[in-house]
Amino acid sequence: MTPQRQNGSGSDKFDACNRMRLLISDDDDFDENKRKRMQSNREAARRSRMKKQQHVHELITEIGQLQNQCKVIMSKINQVTNMFLGVVSENNASRAQLSDMTKRFHLLKSVVQFVEEAEDLGIDVSDVLMESPKFPCPKQQVPTSANMFDC
Repeated sequence: MTPQRQNGSGSDKFDACNRMRLLISDDDDFDENKRKRMQSNREAARRSRMKKQQHVHELITEIGQLQNQCKVIMSKINQVTNMFLGVVSENNASRAQLSDMTKRFHLLKSVVQFVEEAEDLGIDVSDVLMESPKFPCPKQQVPTSANMFDC
């Protein structure tokens, strides 16, 4: 036989107490889970901050290395640029010498041709070539260097 419940009976009080204990127990479990979750979140956030700090440190180190590499490359660029400018200068000087020598060659070639034609006609021009020319303007010395004709 089942006991009948009466208002205010002990069994109703027992059920209410059990329900309260369950609610309190659930609250305690909830609080404990919440505390564990918060602690886990704190640890995850700390690990994330540490990882981010490590990444920033690595990036700063990489920046320093790249700046050093950039300085080395810029130094090499400056060296090559200076060498290039030197070669360009030498090239311009060589072109000027080539032009001057080409003009002299054509002039000497025409003198030789003139002498050959004069000899073919039986004219001796050696005396004429040995005399200094009479120019209307005063003589001017042309600066020359010892290696002017070196190739």
